Amino acid sequence: MSSHGQAATCQPKQRFETESSQFRCGDVLFGKLRPYLAKVYVAQADGTCTSEMLVLRPREGVLKQFLFYRLVSADFIDLVNSTTFGSKMPRADWEQIGNFSVALPAPDEQARVVSLLDRETSEIDALIAKKQRLIDLLDEKHDLLISRAVTGGLKLSALVKNSGPPLLGDLPVHWCVKRTKFLFAYVTSGSRGWAEHYSETGPVFLRITNVTRDGIDLYTGDLQRVSVPEGSEGERTRASAGDLVISITAWVGAVGIVPEGLGEAYVSQHLALCRPNTDINPRWLAYALFALPMRCQFNQMMYGGTKVQLALGDVKNISVPVPPPDEQNAIATHLDALTRNAQKVKSSILSAIDRLREYRSAIITAAVNGQLDIREHHKKMEALV
Repeated sequence: MSSHGQAATCQPKQRFETESSQFRCGDVLFGKLRPYLAKVYVAQADGTCTSEMLVLRPREGVLKQFLFYRLVSADFIDLVNSTTFGSKMPRADWEQIGNFSVALPAPDEQARVVSLLDRETSEIDALIAKKQRLIDLLDEKHDLLISRAVTGGLKLSALVKNSGPPLLGDLPVHWCVKRTKFLFAYVTSGSRGWAEHYSETGPVFLRITNVTRDGIDLYTGDLQRVSVPEGSEGERTRASAGDLVISITAWVGAVGIVPEGLGEAYVSQHLALCRPNTDINPRWLAYALFALPMRCQFNQMMYGGTKVQLALGDVKNISVPVPPPDEQNAIATHLDALTRNAQKVKSSILSAIDRLREYRSAIITAAVNGQLDIREHHKKMEALV
């Protein structure tokens, strides 16, 4: 790696040594795999790392923290990305990176840049942390309100009775408790081996990544398509609008509802496909299973060591408080509106976090290139806050 005559501050060439998987305190580690993620770390102690990390040791006259900021700057990451190889899992190559030219100021100027960026990025990081905490509190409140609605209804003055199962607590006196096997007309899981039939076109293939942990609506931004193999169990695993899909591995108990308009769709082996009875409101049931008391039951039924999972028998054995159909409809409508409002607020906070992160990256890039106007920076920070 060398310095560059990109600016008047350019210095003679500087090189950084690399070692296989050993690093020392003060070395800078750079993630070769998917470098657009800008995974860079200043080692705080001696240790070892995988071959997916480049170990860079600053030579005399190069401050480790300045090297860190230089490596995470947007212009440097863009340069690395332009030389990666591999499409699905792009990797950076030291033979390329080691020949890059970068602007390198004198050590005293490096120290001033580091001091400035340490202070300013800490302020931005604190703002991001506060906004992330707001999201956490919003999620907690959302979960609580869902659980309250599906176990107590919408009329807080209703007479209550002991439900029986400790997790459910007291329920409205006219509700009952049923196992999910009495609420579903059909429960199955996807067939194995369909990954080899992935295609660019064809029916939708629902995977565990389509079921989120923050709501009951499927994530459809990254849908996999599949060419349905001949002689498969296609009919058995074909999903219809209003069906529920429940994660039985990894994110055990995550629940999603198949939306209208999705078209022909099938489920993977990691999902249970559950079709509610015709007298059950599917969205109400999805919210009921998403609620904390039912999620606790899923967690209690998990088995396995490093790879936890649920059996279909477990999916059929969850105790659910069941209101009359008219209340199911009212609860589903109420929780849909509540969820939309929560998502709107959450989206606004996430957008603010994205802007802060983009600005953080921008000031690092400007500072390591000697282009940061601190007064203009403070004006922009006031606007972002």
